[in-house]
Amino acid sequence: MELVPRFKARYGYWRDAYLGLFLVALCCVAAALMLSMWTLHLSMREAKQAFEPEADRISIDISAEEQNLLSMNYDVDATHHQEHLNRLAQRFHHNPA
Repeated sequence: MELVPRFKARYGYWRDAYLGLFLVALCCVAAALMLSMWTLHLSMREAKQAFEPEADRISIDISAEEQNLLSMNYDVDATHHQEHLNRLAQRFHHNPA
């Protein structure tokens, strides 16, 4: 409105109202963004809490398999333990939702 003189002459008295409406719209957009981000945060926190017991169990299993591998010779049984360890590690790092 400020760039075109004829608009300023005709609608200059609306400038404060437009500024107020712009601030209201800006606050509504910010509130919508914050609400959606908060909802997403709560959802992610809930999912994390649901997977924590399984992650704890898997990390204990991984530690046990690593100890088994360190204590045995490399043979067929060690290959089996290594494959199991790989599956556990994959499950631990890529938990499907």
